[in-house]
Amino acid sequence: MKCLRSLVLFIAACSVALMGWGQRTEVTGDKVFQQCQQQRLMTQIKELKFALGEPFIRAEFMQKESTSQRSYDAMQCAVLERAVEALILRVLEGESGYSEADFAPVVAGNEPEVVFRTCGDELHHQGVNYRTVLAGGQCWMSEPLRAVQFADGAPMNELRSPAAWQAEDAGWCVYDSLHHHAEMAGLIYNGFAALADEHGGVCPADWHVASQADWEALEAAFGQKAAALKSREWDGTNASGMDLVPGGFRETNGAYAAWGSTAVFWTAEPSGMLHSVASGNLPTTHSAHPLNTGASILCVQD
Repeated sequence: MKCLRSLVLFIAACSVALMGWGQRTEVTGDKVFQQCQQQRLMTQIKELKFALGEPFIRAEFMQKESTSQRSYDAMQCAVLERAVEALILRVLEGESGYSEADFAPVVAGNEPEVVFRTCGDELHHQGVNYRTVLAGGQCWMSEPLRAVQFADGAPMNELRSPAAWQAEDAGWCVYDSLHHHAEMAGLIYNGFAALADEHGGVCPADWHVASQADWEALEAAFGQKAAALKSREWDGTNASGMDLVPGGFRETNGAYAAWGSTAVFWTAEPSGMLHSVASGNLPTTHSAHPLNTGASILCVQD
C-alpha cells in the first residue's frame, strides 16, 4: 500500500492521472497497457476506500462478462475511472472532515459505570468502547487511543494547525484533519501528552502507555514476526489479535507522514521513544524522537 503523505496531493495525482487514461488505452489498443491502467485504477480505489475508513471489496468494482464458453469477472477502465472520481468527490465535499463536536470530551464524572471484567471484553473510556486482547501475556487495547482528556478528566488541547503543533503543550490531532483517519487509527498525540504523569496520565485508570518492554514481550511471543501484529486488511496475519493499521505519524514541523505504510506508537520511555511497524517484511523498529513528534498510543493493563 502506498504512503499517503498528503491526501490532497494524492487526490490531485488521481485527478491528473485520470485525464486521458481511457483515451490512451483506446489509442494504443495494447492489452498489457490496458491491464496496467486497470490495476493502477484499482489501487487508487483501494487507497481512497482506506482513507475514507471503508472496506475495500474488489468484487464491487468488477463487471460480469461472458463468452460462448464461460462467464467471468473483468475490470473495465471506464467503470473504474467513475468509481475513483466518485470517491475523490466524497473527500473533496468534506465527507471525511470533522468538527470539534466529533471528539467532544466526556466529563469524567458523567461517565457511565461500566466495569471491565476480563481481557477480551470491551473497555469503555470517555465515550469510546475499545477492543482488548490478551497477547504476549498482557492485556492490550487493540485499538489506538482516542481520548481528548487525561484519565481524571483534565482536557488536552487540540493542536490542529502546524503553528499550534509547535507548542510544548500536551495535545492531540487527527491525521490530515480527516475524521475517518481517527476512526481507523485513533488520534495522534505529542510526547508531552503521551509521557505526562499529571492528571493520571493519558490512558484509562489502571492502564499505561505501552513500554518498550511491553512491545518486546509481545513480539517475542509471536516469533519477532511483525506480520502477526498487523491487520489482514494491511499486509499481516493478525495472529496476535492486535489488528494494527498503518496510521502514520506527525513530524515536528506539523506535516503528516506515512499514512498507509507505517504504524507508529509512543512508548512510555521518558527519552521519547517511538515504536514503528512498517509495511512488508521489515522488522519493527524503535528510535528516539523529539516530544513534539506525533504518534498513536496503545494502552496496556497494569
